[in-house]
Amino acid sequence: MKTDKLFYRIFQELPGLAAELLGGLPDSAVLEFSAPVVKDSEFRLDGLLTPAEPTLPLIFLEAQMQPDERFLRRYFASLFLYLAQQPQERDWRGLLLVASRSITLGWEVPYRALLQEHVSIVALDELAIAPVHGDLALLQLIALPEAAAVERARVYLSGPSDQLARETQLQLVTQILSCKLPRLSLEEIQAMLNLVLEEFENTRLYQQVMDRGLQKGRLEGLKEGLQEGLKEGLQEGLKEGRSNEARALVQRLLTRRCGNLSPSLLARVQALPLEQLEALSEALLDFTALADLEQWLAEQG
Repeated sequence: MKTDKLFYRIFQELPGLAAELLGGLPDSAVLEFSAPVVKDSEFRLDGLLTPAEPTLPLIFLEAQMQPDERFLRRYFASLFLYLAQQPQERDWRGLLLVASRSITLGWEVPYRALLQEHVSIVALDELAIAPVHGDLALLQLIALPEAAAVERARVYLSGPSDQLARETQLQLVTQILSCKLPRLSLEEIQAMLNLVLEEFENTRLYQQVMDRGLQKGRLEGLKEGLQEGLKEGLQEGLKEGRSNEARALVQRLLTRRCGNLSPSLLARVQALPLEQLEALSEALLDFTALADLEQWLAEQG
């Protein structure tokens, strides 16, 4: 299950969770979530929570579920580049969500003081067995096995909440369970959670999915045609020595889907071999932002 977007969605909707996980912040702290790009180095901060109170620290959020020998150096490099480009008088804290404390994040020695004094690491496997309250249960859902997650979701949704909070809870729980149980439809998830159908249908997520479903029915054939036509066009162009034209076509499509590409990002795309260029031509039809392209390139190694 890909979890990065789930974490960022949760903290975007419920930024106060960061205060609970970090400790040392007042319960009344008001945090604003963003995901700024650090210019010139292609570092993207996965999450930045900015307290409304100027005396409280910035919170740099990161979720890392897989081992990565370069993670710590990349995390601190992007963090301090941001502080260099966006000078701050306030302190900062780091919040790292990891699958387990045993996963490798790279050399800790150069960053030991920072990790001890400024960074809090939350391991989801520990959170899964710990007693939690309130919205922290959402993070627990991600770590729990499927059956336990469904039962925990029922308990979470049975708690008291106002109408606006209830809708946010329904959306986040449904999104988490949809990722954990991709074989199930939204209606099946709704039945598992014992939700009232009318309440479920009134959520923005349900309406968005239904709208996308209608669009998908109309556009499925068009999308398949675009993928096949683009793939054949690339192959034909490269066979006939028009590789520059083929690559330019992919670049134009990427620009339309994701916005302008930086010179270094464009160079990485232009350097792709034919096989990966064909794969990119199919994948880009689902891209909505530069972050999707960056993630795809990272997955290609």
